[in-house]
Amino acid sequence: MSDKILRDQHEPSDSLLSKATIVLVRMFGSWTSILIHTLFFGSWIYFHPNLELLLVMVSLEAIYIGILILMAANIEAKQRDHANKRQHQRDMAIVRQDARVDEKSFQELKQIHKQIDNLYNAIKEGDQSPSNL
Repeated sequence: MSDKILRDQHEPSDSLLSKATIVLVRMFGSWTSILIHTLFFGSWIYFHPNLELLLVMVSLEAIYIGILILMAANIEAKQRDHANKRQHQRDMAIVRQDARVDEKSFQELKQIHKQIDNLYNAIKEGDQSPSNL
């Protein structure tokens, strides 16, 4: 997941839970978290040789971290979709403006073509007049 998307594209409509999800994902996805977990698990194994409770805790933590990752992915997808929609709207506005300019240019070219035809016809008629024969 792009940290820039997670950090920069929050909207005012983002809920408190969505913001908390982003904070937790950033927190658990850091080297500090790896260090803390390594120290905690190493200490647990050293001081409590019974690993059953540790396995239950690790399993529960994995479940919650998995859910947080999925939630963060959903938030990122929603933000990316919103950004794509805004970009599409900007692109369509540019296309509409270009179409207006193209239509105006086309009308001007038609007018110029008509004037050229009129000049051509006037010159052609002038060559066929009795005074030129």
